[in-house]
Amino acid sequence: MVRRRCGYRSVDLKYGEGSVKAQIRGSSIIACISAGVVEKTPDEDAEILRALSCPIGTPPLTEIARGRRSAAIVVPDITRTLPREKMLRPVLSALNSAGIPDERIKVIFGLGTHRPHTEEERRSLVGSGRSLAVKKGGNE
Repeated sequence: MVRRRCGYRSVDLKYGEGSVKAQIRGSSIIACISAGVVEKTPDEDAEILRALSCPIGTPPLTEIARGRRSAAIVVPDITRTLPREKMLRPVLSALNSAGIPDERIKVIFGLGTHRPHTEEERRSLVGSGRSLAVKKGGNE
């Protein structure tokens, strides 16, 4: 919601689970764009598997990976909300099915300008029980 007041606009910005109000000079605002509502899929796991087996405009991951000796997966750092383990499990399974063992899969964290992860954070982000080659990424 945007309200005008003395040349400034009060803008509600989504932040976490809530929002914050910002006072912005009206002449600095080019446009206010609202995101559309995206319906949540009823079965996230099935949707992830469908996307891996029937991707848009490319062969399935198992076909791309077949015959390769190793693989690398770039994932967002700890500051991004993402169900990493839920998404990594089927990706790792597809790579394993294509003949690439966990030991030959590197996970690279895209840090951008964020601080480096601790070893414990790196391990926790890829899930438990995997012997992946967790590699430092970004500015680490």
